[in-house]
Amino acid sequence: MNKQLFAFVEETIGNYESGSISLVEGLNFNMFDTLKTIEFYSNSRYRDGQRNARNQEKPFYNIVNANVDVAITATDIDTKDIVIVGDNADQYVKAMILTRSIYEWMKEINYAQSLNRQGEIRARYGGILVKKVEQENDLFIDVPEWKNLIVDPVDIEGGVVIERHFMSAADLSKKSDSWDNINEALKLVNTSSYNKGDIQSTPVGFIQVLEVSGELPETIIDEDGDEFTYVRQQHFIATDGKNMVSMFGELQDENPYKFLPWKEVSGRALGQGIVEEGFQSQIWTNDAVIAEQEAMQLSGKVILKTDDDALANNIFEVDNGHVFTLQKGKDVSSMNLLPSALPQFQNLITKWQTQFDRTTAVTDSLRGETPPSGQAFRSTALVTQQASSQFDYRREEMGILQKQIFTDWVIPFLISKRLSKASVLTAQLSSKELDLVDESIRTRETNQIQLERVLAGDSLLDVEGVETLNTEIDQELAKRDSVRTVGIPKDYFKDFEFQVTVRTTGEQGNKAARLESLSNILQTAAANPAVLQDPVLSEVFGEILELSGLGGFRASQGSSAEGQSTPAPVKEETSLNLPQPEAQA
Repeated sequence: MNKQLFAFVEETIGNYESGSISLVEGLNFNMFDTLKTIEFYSNSRYRDGQRNARNQEKPFYNIVNANVDVAITATDIDTKDIVIVGDNADQYVKAMILTRSIYEWMKEINYAQSLNRQGEIRARYGGILVKKVEQENDLFIDVPEWKNLIVDPVDIEGGVVIERHFMSAADLSKKSDSWDNINEALKLVNTSSYNKGDIQSTPVGFIQVLEVSGELPETIIDEDGDEFTYVRQQHFIATDGKNMVSMFGELQDENPYKFLPWKEVSGRALGQGIVEEGFQSQIWTNDAVIAEQEAMQLSGKVILKTDDDALANNIFEVDNGHVFTLQKGKDVSSMNLLPSALPQFQNLITKWQTQFDRTTAVTDSLRGETPPSGQAFRSTALVTQQASSQFDYRREEMGILQKQIFTDWVIPFLISKRLSKASVLTAQLSSKELDLVDESIRTRETNQIQLERVLAGDSLLDVEGVETLNTEIDQELAKRDSVRTVGIPKDYFKDFEFQVTVRTTGEQGNKAARLESLSNILQTAAANPAVLQDPVLSEVFGEILELSGLGGFRASQGSSAEGQSTPAPVKEETSLNLPQPEAQA
């Protein structure tokens, strides 16, 4: 029993849920309350209940979710945008193999789904906390839900993180070999329909397990330690909201969390997300909708007025077609209950929607709505491009986070756990990669056959024989489509210096604009072939490519005597990407 740890956890949770930080005098921020409001609004629910004083259902006119969806799409990053490059130009093969290894890993753990989840949580809640989870030869990038987290509102990544897990009794019992006090923890299983937890209650039949990670006093993990010395630790505690059982504790080598806000706010760690930016718009939009509903209910009532005392008091007591006999000089008529301000409610709703759209940089064109009749296509495209540029900065920030994840976690894991020994990689390659690998395969096969002929006492193949052999090899490789099996020697990446590149330009997501640029460039090159041959024109053409965002394309800088482009020589390192034949005595 670790009373010091339990006291720290209880105090941390209490401060997080009920405490607040002062951004400036008179402006306080409670992260727990903010996230709770976001959760309610995202689910179209009022925090004070769904019914009014007359026990009528209150309408919730949700305006935040649509803008969140636009922000997610506008800042999306795909797995194909993550590329590894070598620090040296002659390390292309190593970079290519490592990139393909990463793609295989991403497919294995479905990292594309994780990227989508990261983008959604960051835009909706104002930030994202990603977690490294390593299990033997497997690496996962987890994205915890904010409702299951207790963090430091001032320093989320650097502070202590408490994460709620919900484990069944069967799953917890399987931890007996590595965790302590399991039998005592199993007594805390929830058997009722409710258990303590303001945001997330423990499901029936489950046990709430708190994972505590961060720099804590040394005395928590070592009774003989120094209470003023802080060391990084990880603990797992079972709790039912009142009682706690310590099951595991150890020192940590590194921080398993990385954090990225959406829009930074001074004085607090959690950024301001799309939903929080729409708090005021959502409140007053709902207020206008409720007022409009009440006005419509009132205007829908049929009320009559008369000065004839002989008429019935309730019009519903009269059958259809009934003829009234009025006293002389008496009259009956309906009352107009339609409020004169009813049309203004819709104007008020539109004003708040417009204000919210401007705050979040969301336009009708980004939503995919049809432009007004008569508006030129170029004008619409310009508006869309300008609106999209507002999200470029957010996308670049996400790209930086991915660089950190792959540089600090993924690549070291793959090199140390999967690529440190001689192995084989089977992957689908691009056309450029196929040319490089197939050239290496042709060289290897040709050298193998030539070696076998020499050892057998035969003469070497002449040039024509080598060409025939290469043709046969190419025909065999063509049957494999774009899939190749590449051998990776032991310690191949030992001294490899790499960089992670994440393409975050908006052009990648606009296929129509990219195709238009490619078409224009192709037409220019076809109409003026000299731009590909003349050094001066070729340099100007290269500048055009750079400015268009297509700088990866390059005109050939030389030609052979027959006018054919001279292929780039295969670098010596290329031969390392396949196992070499062993020399025979």
